[in-house]
Amino acid sequence: MRLLPMITMHTTKPQLAFEAGRGMLVQRQQRASIDIETQHGSVRAPMTQGTLTIDSTAAWDALGSGSLHNMLDRNTKNAQQLVLDAIARIAEVGDRLAKIDGSSGNEVIADIAYENAMYDNPYPYYGEAGIANVRITYAPKPVAIDVTPSHVRISATPHATSNTFERGHWQASLAQWPSLTITPPKLDVRA
Repeated sequence: MRLLPMITMHTTKPQLAFEAGRGMLVQRQQRASIDIETQHGSVRAPMTQGTLTIDSTAAWDALGSGSLHNMLDRNTKNAQQLVLDAIARIAEVGDRLAKIDGSSGNEVIADIAYENAMYDNPYPYYGEAGIANVRITYAPKPVAIDVTPSHVRISATPHATSNTFERGHWQASLAQWPSLTITPPKLDVRA
């Protein structure tokens, strides 16, 4: 059995080469402009003066310069006692005058005259003295408080974005060509 000569074929596959560079997207944007306006608040509290009342009628009455009505009122309340005291005093003076004899009469009359000159009249011209004779009262007026609140207004203005695209690259090339090599068989021609 005889073998047939064989033809050998050798192939090379093609090879492609790719080269790529990235593209870049560059975005730039300025910061936004911000405006802030502030309106300050205020507090107003106008005050009107209060009323100060000083009542010193009792003090003037205690000094004897009060109203005639108060003095007469006191005398009316004490009238019976005043009359009884005056009658008793007159009776005492009368008893002393009745005891006058010829030798001591001038001294008794002089003593009675001296006592009358220095006599403290119990007739109540003056009111009662005391620390509460002057009454001081103060009535404050109400305070109207007006509050104006503060306000803050904020406004922001954004700026546009600028976009820049830097292109990348892409390249395809044939790094190796395809090939086909055919090798013929070696023939033995001697036969």
